[in-house]
Amino acid sequence: MQDVKAAAAKEQNLDKAAVEAPAKPPGGNTAAAKKEIDKIETIRSVLGEISKKEEEEEIVSRITENVKLYKEKKENPEKFAEEERLAAEAAAARRRRRKRRRRPEQNQSLLRGVLPRRGDSAGEIMRKSIFWLSSCVFIGCMIWMGTELVSRYQTQQKYDDISSQYNNSSGSIGRVTTASRDDASEEERTQSAAEPGAEGAEIPTEETTYSLLPGAANLLEMSEDVVGYINIPDTVVNYPIMQNREDDEGEEYFLHHDFYGNNSNLGSIFLDFRCNFDVVGEDGRLAVPTSDNLIVYGHNMLDESMFGSLRRYKDEEGYYEKHPLIEVNSNYESYVYKIYGYFIADAVDTTDTRFEYWNYIEFTGEDGFYEYVNEVKRRTLRLTDVDVTYGDQLLTLSTCSGAFENARLVVCARRLREGEDPYEGTTGSTPNPNIKWPTIYYNWNGNTYDPNAEFVPYG
Repeated sequence: MQDVKAAAAKEQNLDKAAVEAPAKPPGGNTAAAKKEIDKIETIRSVLGEISKKEEEEEIVSRITENVKLYKEKKENPEKFAEEERLAAEAAAARRRRRKRRRRPEQNQSLLRGVLPRRGDSAGEIMRKSIFWLSSCVFIGCMIWMGTELVSRYQTQQKYDDISSQYNNSSGSIGRVTTASRDDASEEERTQSAAEPGAEGAEIPTEETTYSLLPGAANLLEMSEDVVGYINIPDTVVNYPIMQNREDDEGEEYFLHHDFYGNNSNLGSIFLDFRCNFDVVGEDGRLAVPTSDNLIVYGHNMLDESMFGSLRRYKDEEGYYEKHPLIEVNSNYESYVYKIYGYFIADAVDTTDTRFEYWNYIEFTGEDGFYEYVNEVKRRTLRLTDVDVTYGDQLLTLSTCSGAFENARLVVCARRLREGEDPYEGTTGSTPNPNIKWPTIYYNWNGNTYDPNAEFVPYG
């Protein structure tokens, strides 16, 4: 082995000498040089064989060691179990450390993508700013929607409780069966005829002495602003009627307050502050006459709560025939009203189609009465066979409509007369072929109202 190393060293010295020595002139001792080169090549060949042999011996030794280790593990597994567990735990710990080292970098990269940084271009700053603004708006909307839904649910639950207390005390607000007259049994007809507002019922006069209904007494203990209760059979309209006498027009208190006076987007069903509805004095008699036309307001909610279901009269064929009656109680008496028309009005109309239906509360005489009810008939979406006569007590329900901005959906009814069939005239309604719409509607649709068309007025 020493000879080999000496030969290798000599080869390196010869190579170096060959490089550093100047070229010999032509005709030198070439035989000696060739001999040296052959000797160097021989040494190189020997060194290559030795290196190859050492590699082969190392591989054989490694394989032998692995085979020996494998046999030992197979024969004595418990001896190596603890070592393998420790090795696995160490490997897992290394992986966790690598992840922790990488996570800040990833978070930093993410933040760089959404947070404005020094050196960002104007476009990049704008993009990031819009992202954060949109995120804040989205989160704000989600919070508002969640709060609103919870508030509406809680408010509706309160009204359900109020309805239960009222109806359980009064028996039922309903005074007329909702079955059609053709399908009603003889027993139902007889019972209906004996109820207030139906055939044979006693109609209150100025000398009538009034006493509180049981349900009204319960509600008045909870709120002194209760003046009645409204129900449209087989619909969600089943609410107390509130009134704030201190209202100013356009600033109605119960438009944004619930039964208990709490702020609420649902508001309440409420009577116009100018109306009188069975106002009874200490002697138990009417202190002032009941208004000729009771105007009741309520929000048009998307879930059909409050007056939201009224839009079905406009949108659904046959809905009127199924729900032609409105049951309204004052705090003292129960009444039934029959719908004779419903229309769309523009609350801010300043043209010749303006109709201030909300100001028709007291009629100065027969002419004023028929002026109002015939204007309703010109505008009604469907024509009914319900007749209206001077002296009839009127009821008007008003809510918002999505027909156009500032649109109002108005449902008009008159009180049942003594001895009248509640359902007479409520079947077979037909679309009004010549509706008097507000001007804004004609501007959008191009149609016009024909004042000379055939019209059969009331009275």
